[in-house]
Amino acid sequence: MWQEERKRWREALRVRDAQGLEELDAQSEQEAMEAFAGSMTFGTGGLRQVLGMDPARMNAYTVARATQGLAQAILQGSAPKTCAIAYDTRKCSDVFARRAAEVLMGNGIEVVRWPRPVPTLLLSYTVRTLRLGWGHRHPRAG
Repeated sequence: MWQEERKRWREALRVRDAQGLEELDAQSEQEAMEAFAGSMTFGTGGLRQVLGMDPARMNAYTVARATQGLAQAILQGSAPKTCAIAYDTRKCSDVFARRAAEVLMGNGIEVVRWPRPVPTLLLSYTVRTLRLGWGHRHPRAG
């Protein structure tokens, strides 16, 4: 039930993220029900969702969860265990790219991360030129 998932999020945020907890607690009953009744899914552009502090919105926790799935795919595959990460100028892009890098490196995957926003084509160029196994454009709020 959605209330149980919300309770789990509240407890985790209480311990780690006071600002996130405030944002979560500011949700109306209707917003909370919608947010915790489902989760984000991948579309043709990857993960795209509005920013928010729950499992159905873009935030550092949902990015970490999605990136852990990518890490598992990388570790199970035959391509090199390396990944380039790029981001753009949208709100929180740099935060999401940094979180993705942390998750991948925590799984023993070598990461090359652009230090500034770049066009998607530079991500592809980086993967090909450096002969990396993977490229990851941060999940983005949309």
